[in-house]
Amino acid sequence: MSDKPIIDEQRKNSIVNLFNSGSEEDLNMAFQIVHQCDIVKSFPMILQIIAACPKEKYTMQTPFILSE
Repeated sequence: MSDKPIIDEQRKNSIVNLFNSGSEEDLNMAFQIVHQCDIVKSFPMILQIIAACPKEKYTMQTPFILSE
């Protein structure tokens, strides 16, 4: 059983807000949240985050690609 958090609707909205702030600290916080979550169970919400933040620098050209 995984002890990693799962991104739900509320966390997804918080992560999107972090991305939209534009702050480097907020961006790093968002990446850390995603990196530490249960990727498999959170994947649908991660896709929604990527869709909500279509700027290239917030998606596959970021630390998202380093997540396991």
